[in-house]
Amino acid sequence: GKRNFRKFLLHNKRGTRSFKEQQRVAPLLPIDKRGVRDTGFVVNGQYIEIPEKIPELVVPDLTGFQLKPYVSYKAPEVSQSEFTSIDLFNAVY
Repeated sequence: GKRNFRKFLLHNKRGTRSFKEQQRVAPLLPIDKRGVRDTGFVVNGQYIEIPEKIPELVVPDLTGFQLKPYVSYKAPEVSQSEFTSIDLFNAVY
C-alpha cells in the first residue's frame, strides 16, 4: 500500500521516475546544482546564455617542450627566495 514518505527529502539523484517527472513539472524542492554556476538565465521560459559567464580554459601549447613530467629524487635541491606579488608585477610589466 501507500506509505508516508513526506519526511524523507528526495534530492536530484534520489526518487522514482514518477517523482522525477513530477519534479520537472512542479518542483517541490529547488534543484541542487552541486556548486556549478549557471551560464545564463531564464526569461519567459527561454534560456539566454551569457558568453562572459562561460568558463574559458587557457592551455599552453607544449609541442617541443623539453622537460618531462617526472622529477627524480636524485635531482639537486634548488633554493629560491619567495615570489611576491611585486615580483609578479615586475615580471609582467
